[in-house]
Amino acid sequence: MAALQSFGLDVVTPQPAVELGTDEYAALRDGMARRLNCKGAVLYGCNEAGVVVRMWRQRSHAYAMERAAQEAIVTHRLCGVALRSRLAGKLAGLPEEVRRCLGDWEAERLDYLVRFAAWLHVTGRQTARTDLGGLQDLRRRWITLQSQFTQCVAADAHVRSQVMHYEPSGDDAVTSDPDAVVCVGPQGCGKSTFSRTLYALLRQAGLSPCLINQDEAGGRRQFLDAIRRAQRGGHTHLIIDKMNLGEAARDDYADLGLRALTVVWSHPDGTDALVDICFDRVRRRGPAHRTFKTDRREGRRVRQRLLDCATRCRPPTEGPLIEVSVADDTAAIARRVWAELSAIGLTDIPEIQTLDMAAALGVANACESFLCRFPRHVEYAAIQIASPERVLELVPPEMLDGKKVQKAFHVTTLYLGRDACKDPVLLQQLVGLLGESIELTLTSVASDPKGTAIAVRNEGEFPCENVHPHITIANAPGVPPVYSNELLDDSHADDPCRTVVSLPAGTRITGTFVFR
Repeated sequence: MAALQSFGLDVVTPQPAVELGTDEYAALRDGMARRLNCKGAVLYGCNEAGVVVRMWRQRSHAYAMERAAQEAIVTHRLCGVALRSRLAGKLAGLPEEVRRCLGDWEAERLDYLVRFAAWLHVTGRQTARTDLGGLQDLRRRWITLQSQFTQCVAADAHVRSQVMHYEPSGDDAVTSDPDAVVCVGPQGCGKSTFSRTLYALLRQAGLSPCLINQDEAGGRRQFLDAIRRAQRGGHTHLIIDKMNLGEAARDDYADLGLRALTVVWSHPDGTDALVDICFDRVRRRGPAHRTFKTDRREGRRVRQRLLDCATRCRPPTEGPLIEVSVADDTAAIARRVWAELSAIGLTDIPEIQTLDMAAALGVANACESFLCRFPRHVEYAAIQIASPERVLELVPPEMLDGKKVQKAFHVTTLYLGRDACKDPVLLQQLVGLLGESIELTLTSVASDPKGTAIAVRNEGEFPCENVHPHITIANAPGVPPVYSNELLDDSHADDPCRTVVSLPAGTRITGTFVFR
């Protein structure tokens, strides 16, 4: 101990051994779970000869709450009532045995941290416009800033009063950006399978995730535009499936203000072992990837590219991070990430034990099967109408004047365009229906000078992402078929140029589920 102290290192006073299952051990474990100033402890189990036969960790639940509070304050920029509500809700949702260990933390730290967060905003150290570098600086100076806060409010009554009553408003109000999960790793490490599994779990939980894959989103500009749309789209979570190998690749996110949890894939035996597994997966999956494939002739080139990517991989040094092994199964990785999102995310999520992991993995596997089945890009999924002449018979001729009639008719159920599928759950459902017939109920014909479309009833009869399922019949020159969505929207109900003709009850037509 003296030798360690001579170098200025902290040491722990040795404690007498305790026997497992005794009151002394229970007291030691309970005390560690309540500790405010450490992450936990590593316990060594010895036999009668003093030989260590087992090691295990005892975590501090207070430390976990402190970390959750730091993320709420720094990453999510919460303060005032929103912060107090977030932390109180977090406490209330914990199991009773954990909750009992947090009485000291709640009494000593909850009010203090709410005031500390207010002080950061009152003094301008943190605002809604604080960039990623500023947030990283707050995280690095977490302890120092608390010392400054304590001294400041003790010396300045005006600041103390401001801190006690502060609530954000205007530009300083908290935003509703989604919790982001950013994947980091080379091709074949399992990012896409994990991302789809996590997406499916979040959907099961009744949440609104968004999955963005740069491989199919297009170039850099299209990729960043997709992220911005997701931020504005009311989603609870944003999953970014991209290699993100170095700081330069992740700099794009700095200006977007993402609240990101980073998941990094590696291998405990080093880069070569990581590349071996990734290469084997890339080789075996064949066409189950749009942009990165290999065959026997290209094996050496692909392996070298994987090695280059793995060598360049540099995990971020700031912010929440989980490192997982490429050898871990997807379910285990999903559980670890779920636990971290539960601890630091802005959105409350249920216990993962209440969800169907097998079903979520099934969604991920179905997406890969889809890519094998359709190696060329698919633009949309649809219900193809079997008898187009019957459809035209339902439309008054005057509604077609001056318009170009479609050559074939269908109901779009999932539009992909140039993007990757953002809804793997819906894709799985539609793949399962491929080739099957369905009888559709047609309700009305809507028309204006720009277009004509038939509304299709959908009260759970078929899976569809479209709020207004329809058949586009005709459009004026220069008007795209997608205009039918606008034509059928309720906001156009009072448009004097819009005509709606109800079809007789029971008007039905047959279609087949297809991909185009």
